[in-house]
Amino acid sequence: MSTTNKVGFWGIYLAARAVLITKFTVYPTTITITDTDNAGSKAYAPTSLTLNGTSIVKNKAKSVESKGNFRKTNGVVIGGMPIGFTHDFTLRTKIQITKITGSTSIQFVILNTSEG
Repeated sequence: MSTTNKVGFWGIYLAARAVLITKFTVYPTTITITDTDNAGSKAYAPTSLTLNGTSIVKNKAKSVESKGNFRKTNGVVIGGMPIGFTHDFTLRTKIQITKITGSTSIQFVILNTSEG
């Protein structure tokens, strides 16, 4: 299974969209995150979007978490140095088992948030 956490930044048009994809498997007593990715993240000039990494924060438990750290720059980046306003933010995905009935019925919730 997978879940996608997206946040868009709008002005007159969509300036940037950050995406955190979390792939996971639900087992009878735990959830395992198998991969994280930022596919689909993009920005339109003069805005730029830099991925500072995706990671698995907590894994192989009843409650697991992944995150992606981004930097949005309204302006240009020359030689790795931003010229303009920058905004650092984090996308987080939390997945938690809420109910287990026997070995075949497992309920879980997914919470996608943005910080910063």
